[in-house]
Amino acid sequence: MALVCLFPCSLLLRKDSCAPSRRLNICKTINSSQNTSTVVEPLVKRRTANYESSLWSYDHVQSLTTKYSGKDYTARAENLKEVVKTMLQKRSVVENPLISLELVDDLQRLGIAYHFKEEIADVLENIYHNTRNNWSTTDLNLRSLGFRLLRQHGYPVSQDIFGNFKNKIENLNPCQYEDMVAILNLYEASYHSFEDESVLDEARDLTKKYLEENLDDVNGSIAPLVSHALEVPLQWRVPRVEARWFIDLYEKRSDMNPVVIELAKLDFDMVQAVHIEDLKHASRWWRNTSWDKKLTFARDRLVECFLWTVGYSYMPGFSTGRREITKVNAMITTIDDVYDVYGTLDELEQFTDVISRIWLINLERVARSTEHSKVITEGTWELAV
Repeated sequence: MALVCLFPCSLLLRKDSCAPSRRLNICKTINSSQNTSTVVEPLVKRRTANYESSLWSYDHVQSLTTKYSGKDYTARAENLKEVVKTMLQKRSVVENPLISLELVDDLQRLGIAYHFKEEIADVLENIYHNTRNNWSTTDLNLRSLGFRLLRQHGYPVSQDIFGNFKNKIENLNPCQYEDMVAILNLYEASYHSFEDESVLDEARDLTKKYLEENLDDVNGSIAPLVSHALEVPLQWRVPRVEARWFIDLYEKRSDMNPVVIELAKLDFDMVQAVHIEDLKHASRWWRNTSWDKKLTFARDRLVECFLWTVGYSYMPGFSTGRREITKVNAMITTIDDVYDVYGTLDELEQFTDVISRIWLINLERVARSTEHSKVITEGTWELAV
């Protein structure tokens, strides 16, 4: 009996849930004595990750509804925004810059600061110019909160304003609300350091240790903020998730502003209504591709891919970006599973080669288009001259 083995390659991905294999074998067995031949069908042994099915079915996603998209809610939100704008404009950053900074910080953490970009820019601009030459005369809390917010918005504030922070900390009482707020703000500010800023690195280590050692003794109203910050600093948190958490905390504060909290809740629900429509759009696209049915070896994680885009940019004006990036994430997830789980070595080598050639073709098209636009622009300029 003679055995002949051939090793062709294929780009077609077939559904099999077997052990891993390095190549596709087609074996032809020839029985010389009986003068007959038997062709054995291709046997491709593939891996499987046994991914769980998606928790979000197409019908369930499409059934999501919300009432926060009507004109009445929009009109109410606009009225509340006008009140908050007036609050920002009337705050005197010269007489009490700390109060203005605390309002800006609250608006950011509540997820509604994007409505007041111009007003917040004016507040920070005034504070920067009024305090940049006399930071040493301000208290630690103002310095810490001001440093963090100004650096967040691109102002070149030096770490040197914290030059004597050790002496300040030694005189603070962890049982005093204001003192613990100052330590907490310095801790959060330290995460906005640049490379080789040793003062902020030291401040981070010292304040973290201070907060951990005195957590049981702090004022009850600030304890949740301290434990929250020690778990993950504000700079590392997902803004949308932080907003949902901070809304509950802000509502219980004694200095809570009813207009601000009403706007924060209403805006959260209205933005979520936009997110629902974005998700439905992506879900319909995913249904039309049929990848979840045809490529069952891959993860079906469309909703998770969408939530990543919300973490990246939750604001309602970025719907197009969320929808398109969700599609890209879903395709990348599937291709990742093709490489890591399903494809054979021969298939993946050819697949990579095809993708590389397509990529080069697209780059050439972009280059030609750019050059063409440049020629047109230059020609138009010459004619104008």
